[in-house]
Amino acid sequence: ASGLTYLYLGTNLIEISYSGSYTLKIGTRVIADGAFAGCGANTVTLSESLVSIGNNAFNNCQKLTTVKFNDKIEVIGDSAFEGCISLEAMDFSESTLAAIGYEAFKDCVALKEVKLCETISDIGDYAFSLCDGLTSVTIPDSITYMGASAFWDCVNITQVHISDLAAW
Repeated sequence: ASGLTYLYLGTNLIEISYSGSYTLKIGTRVIADGAFAGCGANTVTLSESLVSIGNNAFNNCQKLTTVKFNDKIEVIGDSAFEGCISLEAMDFSESTLAAIGYEAFKDCVALKEVKLCETISDIGDYAFSLCDGLTSVTIPDSITYMGASAFWDCVNITQVHISDLAAW
């Protein structure tokens, strides 16, 4: 693809500069801190081998509307998608995600829906804060830590689905 620049260190994606759609290379296990930060990609498809998204990995990718997650992703780092103002939905319902970091989706104002999987245990502080477009959240009973202000100032949430209300 024209204008594509990327740098791998073993199976870790270190840096990328790209606009348009991008599919992660098969065998990639980690997206390093800041790898996609500020890039112009609008759609990213993550490889089946990917298990970790680093801190600030997609920070401020303002054109990013869609991230196609695999079912093996385990960790989303701090501020990984912060400021991705065009990102519309996050569906982790079929993944093995264990943790979402501090401010991971902060200020994703177009984000409307979040579906979390049954394996997630930690949602970091301010993870979804300032997501003005967020209207629906599904929270499984596997959550053992819900960070301070995880959904702070998400003023349009009208539906919260909790798997086991008695556990809370």
